[in-house]
Amino acid sequence: MIWDSKIIMTIIDIVVIAMAVVATWTFSKNKWLLRSLHVSSGLRLIVIGLIILAAFYLVDLLIMFIFPLFMPMKEAMGIMNDLHLNYMWIVSTISIGCIVIGLVYLIRRLFPRIIKLRIDLEEAHADLKDELSALKSVEQKLLRNENKLKELTLIDQLTGVTNRRGYDLTVESEWNRARRTRTPLSLIMLDIDFFKNYNDNYGHPAGDECLKRVAMALNSKIVRAGDVVARYGGEEFVVILPGSNKEAAATLAELLRQAVESLNIEHKVSKATDHVTVSLGVATTAINHDGNYKALLLEADTAMYEAKKAGRNQVKIA
Repeated sequence: MIWDSKIIMTIIDIVVIAMAVVATWTFSKNKWLLRSLHVSSGLRLIVIGLIILAAFYLVDLLIMFIFPLFMPMKEAMGIMNDLHLNYMWIVSTISIGCIVIGLVYLIRRLFPRIIKLRIDLEEAHADLKDELSALKSVEQKLLRNENKLKELTLIDQLTGVTNRRGYDLTVESEWNRARRTRTPLSLIMLDIDFFKNYNDNYGHPAGDECLKRVAMALNSKIVRAGDVVARYGGEEFVVILPGSNKEAAATLAELLRQAVESLNIEHKVSKATDHVTVSLGVATTAINHDGNYKALLLEADTAMYEAKKAGRNQVKIA
């Protein structure tokens, strides 16, 4: 059989064109295939371009193996060269054109989406920052309220100094620390002289005001961060002095006495003087910290009653 190169090239033309038409029709019209591939129009064009290019090379490969079976190798190679020279640029142009158009189509469709996605992400990020800021603000507010609530539960509402519960917690903590560190702990117990007479004579509102002013005077003399003035009950106050020895505590007790006396609050029914005064007792832990903080308070209380017996408006040391 004699092969005419023109006939062979015509057959190849028909096959290549038919494959391109079939591929184009399949990917453009067959809905189930499009749904199964889940690709956009831009991706379809890219796939079509790749299929056309692959089809050409497939035909080229088949010819490379089939033609030598039916004709001399030299004639087969000539046909192959004609195929590449005549049709490679056409197939390449079509394929590259489909791919380029598909890429352009994809970019045109994806670019606005990318911009929108970026805007959405920026808005979501801004919203998230606002929410985090709001949550942080709420957290800080809750923390402030919690601290304020703790303070309110440990503060005497009338005088503004530490209340009895606050005293109990503080003195126990300071006692345990003093035992660990082998440092002294001093307490000053004080009582407003003849305060019942003051209330009976001037009335309870005036008595409340007197308590406030006495508490402020006591607090004004506290300079160390660890020292605490507490209202023990009624007209009695306790001062906790961590790390203070007996001499330092006695010196501060005298300053407290003078601070109250300098208020010069009228007290005509006092049997000590004509103004409000206080009696104070000082107690300090032993070096070996025997006993407990309740016993230490009892010592300060006993010393305070010694001051009362001695005429009031003075300091006694246990």
